[in-house]
Amino acid sequence: MERLRVFLPSIIIIASIGIAVLLYVKWFEKRNAEFLKSADWLSKNKYAVMLKYAWPSVLISAPTLEEVIFRAPIIVAFGALTSNAWIGVIVSSTIFAIPHWRGSKVTAIEFFEANEKNQFQTDDVLTTINQLQKTNGVKIRIRKIANVVLAFLTGMLSGYYGIKYQSLWVSVGIHFAWNLFIAALLPLAVILLVYVIILPVLTVYLFLKNKYESRKFLKRRKSRRGF
Repeated sequence: MERLRVFLPSIIIIASIGIAVLLYVKWFEKRNAEFLKSADWLSKNKYAVMLKYAWPSVLISAPTLEEVIFRAPIIVAFGALTSNAWIGVIVSSTIFAIPHWRGSKVTAIEFFEANEKNQFQTDDVLTTINQLQKTNGVKIRIRKIANVVLAFLTGMLSGYYGIKYQSLWVSVGIHFAWNLFIAALLPLAVILLVYVIILPVLTVYLFLKNKYESRKFLKRRKSRRGF
């Protein structure tokens, strides 16, 4: 009971932040309910939707509320990383990871590309997502497994450092950093990898290949003329 009193102010503040942002996200959903069903509207307003809707949920609401639910109990219960504490971390991480199997696991890039190409000839968001799930069945299953594994590892890190430093703020910070990497930095890293490294290298390779094949063709032509 004494330990709960120590952590209670942090729990209340973090939970309040999470609930406030969650209420804002729900308000945004209700206010834009009809628009959020339109794939064309989402494509035209994707950056505004990410900033005003997706990122507050992913970067603030999820890390705060999930850490209060899954990590706060073990941080309060254990003052040090004992064998029992490790069991608590593993159990907490497992319970936290399992729900991450749910969801479409269709990436925003896939969704917007399908809509721009009018791949499924529909403006309905759910229909587009369902069709992408069917089309990319194997990829979706792999992503679901990867999502569960990564969520488990995130839970382990948050639980470990939360107990080690006796701070729920530390576990929230780790969760936030991981979600930031997945939601914002990883797509940026992929874009940079594609446009800064892969495409230039591929362009140079194709240029050299064409040049080599042209020279080869000219040599063959000359040799044939020689005969």
